[in-house]
Amino acid sequence: MAIEKGLDPKAKASVTSIIFKQRTLEKAAVARDEIIAVIGQFKTGKTGVVGNIPVLGTGIPEDDAVRFGYGSPLHLASKKLYPRNGNGAKVLVYFVPLADDNSATAATGSIVVVGAVEKAFTLVFKYRETEFESAADACGKIATNAQLNPAKAPRGINLDNFKVISFGIPMPKGIDDEAVIDRIIAELAERPDVPFTYVKGVDGESNPKITFTAKWKGVDANKIKIEAVDQNGNAITDAVYGLDVTVLGMASGAGNSDIQTALDNLTEEFLVTRIVTQNNDETSLDQIQAWGEAMRDGLISQIAVAYHGYEYPESETVSGTVDVDALVTLADSRSEDAVNIMIGGNYAKELRSLTWQQRDLLLKKGISNIPVLSNGKYRLKDVCTFYHQAGVLNSILAFDRDLCVLGNIAYDLRFVFDYGPSWQSVVLVSDDEQTNNPAARSERDIKAEVNKRIAFYGLAAWLTNTAEAQELTEVEIDDLNPNRVNININGQLSGVMRITDIVNKLGFYFGS
Repeated sequence: MAIEKGLDPKAKASVTSIIFKQRTLEKAAVARDEIIAVIGQFKTGKTGVVGNIPVLGTGIPEDDAVRFGYGSPLHLASKKLYPRNGNGAKVLVYFVPLADDNSATAATGSIVVVGAVEKAFTLVFKYRETEFESAADACGKIATNAQLNPAKAPRGINLDNFKVISFGIPMPKGIDDEAVIDRIIAELAERPDVPFTYVKGVDGESNPKITFTAKWKGVDANKIKIEAVDQNGNAITDAVYGLDVTVLGMASGAGNSDIQTALDNLTEEFLVTRIVTQNNDETSLDQIQAWGEAMRDGLISQIAVAYHGYEYPESETVSGTVDVDALVTLADSRSEDAVNIMIGGNYAKELRSLTWQQRDLLLKKGISNIPVLSNGKYRLKDVCTFYHQAGVLNSILAFDRDLCVLGNIAYDLRFVFDYGPSWQSVVLVSDDEQTNNPAARSERDIKAEVNKRIAFYGLAAWLTNTAEAQELTEVEIDDLNPNRVNININGQLSGVMRITDIVNKLGFYFGS
């Protein structure tokens, strides 16, 4: 290969030219950066927010509270992505605020108090986190795991989701019902990130009342279950405390913000690898699936997945248990969806935990395996898309980790052949051609570059048995188009130790 020249090759006058150029000294594959896009609503009435346009996050939830409104879905998701303990997303995050949907309505609820406190107690106010928060928590931790090691599955990660927020409010003997209402409102005023607004008023019988309204419009806020109980978790009644407290949970929320424009604005230039969405309705999941499949087109080859939270339904036949049949039906309806990932669970042990046999069944149907720990929190085990096809035993499109590896391989190959300086503009010649043109490349040269990439994938543990893969690499200059090169890589993805099967064959010792 000819020596590269830095000075004009036709220069004549005496001179010494010294320049510097970057030399490529690769020792590893080029892994992509993990980038999250969070699609959700801002607080109703918040001004200055441009709908459906991605905005880069700062990593500080308080900034997102100011930007999108305290207690808004985007602010609540930000708190999960950037928790105070630092165990969250350590990757770039874009927030995409959904434009306000005037056709949707906000969920409302209420607390009515009647009587006076005859026995001191502590009123415990409770409400549920949103499903969106649960998905954001998982997404941030999964993306960070992949950023640190794309080959490593997000197994064994403890989640902080599907929580019930509660706080106690002392109620001294002798105060009346209006004072009880005032104490609840005073406590709520100290918590600006609650997901609802509240107004003091009276009911139809002039009893003191608090009316709650979700800080955004849509059906999902109906799941913000509000409770007010005593310190023992029991109802607050006149018989025990001289006071009746009646709670009407959040209801009447309707509609969903359309996410299509937000998805359209997440173009390939953003290099998004993971999406987390507030919407989990079928229409939204279909739109997300279509977006993800379009990004996987060969001309783009960006492999992204999307997460949504989902509260497990209760069985109508066996009270207190998860309706596994309903989950199977849902999953089977999305069996070709290799983009969307359900982060499922229930709140505060209200339903019996799924058994291993149930989780195994659901995993085979495309629902992630996320068991409950003894402290009631969830732990990631096997994260998967809905994709499951009859006759396909081990699909490369099923597990989150495998899609992550594919995305990194695609990114590395594009980085080399689309952006690599030595492959920007080459001259194609035959293998036996003698040439001193530094831009000349033969099929042998191309195969060597491909096999170097395969070796790097082996070093990163993205692929295994790479020696065989290198032998099987196929490269040809197209027989119909002399400006086209066809490359086939025949590799084998590395696996993940998900099941450990140990059989102990033991007997008794009877003496020598």
